[in-house]
Amino acid sequence: MSTSYAIGNSETVVLEALVALVAGRPVVVDTAGDGGHLVLAGSKASGSQLGWMIRHTSGFVLAATTAERLDALHIPPMFGYHSTTATSFAVSVDASEGTTTGISGHDRALTMRTLASPEGHPRDLIRPGHVVPVRTAEHGVLERAEAAEAGVDLVRLAGLSPVAAVCAMLDEHGGLLDSHESRRFAADHEVPVLSIADVMAHRFHHELFPARTVPR
Repeated sequence: MSTSYAIGNSETVVLEALVALVAGRPVVVDTAGDGGHLVLAGSKASGSQLGWMIRHTSGFVLAATTAERLDALHIPPMFGYHSTTATSFAVSVDASEGTTTGISGHDRALTMRTLASPEGHPRDLIRPGHVVPVRTAEHGVLERAEAAEAGVDLVRLAGLSPVAAVCAMLDEHGGLLDSHESRRFAADHEVPVLSIADVMAHRFHHELFPARTVPR
């Protein structure tokens, strides 16, 4: 496969994913070694979409976001934990208004939207809660090629707040879906699918040659 074809193919699948995220629909990110993940824009999260994600995944929905966002909301690393190589979990949160138990799809969607709100304030969240934020690498997939970074890169490319709901997809035996199974799931459910390599190729191409805008 030529480099130009790879870039063109990545461009197509990334743009399809961005359109879906802006519309409040999920996408599948194929991480290869770590299986497939469902990704949804935090700012667009709804109870029905979170419920759908929970039914088709491990149910452990993470809120991937930036260090700046977590610092602005005064959400510290979990147990003072931080790593440049492993997933950096932060203290779990719930929205302080409008939730009941905090665990339902509705409640977790509200918490996601609260995390993503540009007007968000630390008092809008209670700790601990049922949504676990993840502090992503500053340079996204160009620094750390994982699902959380891909999620934040994608919502940023879509012009949305840098918060993404991310959850690992499992098979009926509780194992991670491999690349083939993830893509079959995406086809069966008519969900856009792309790889981390696609996100990397798109970013390299546009950050070196910024000639095209993305849909909003």
